[in-house]
Amino acid sequence: MLKRIYNYLISYQEKKVALWQIDNLSDAQLKDIGYTRSQLYEAVYGKPIQNKVKSKRSWQLYKTSNA
Repeated sequence: MLKRIYNYLISYQEKKVALWQIDNLSDAQLKDIGYTRSQLYEAVYGKPIQNKVKSKRSWQLYKTSNA
């Protein structure tokens, strides 16, 4: 059980760092890798922010992941 908690905390911290790193890229750098600022959370966590889905593609991904 402690190992699961430890792994969860490590995963959580890695995702937090990844979000911080990708959030600090310039708009031009984000465009080069094919993302917009509104897609950053989904890129790191793999799911759109609840109740703030803006793009049609994000909505489709959200529906299929929660089906």
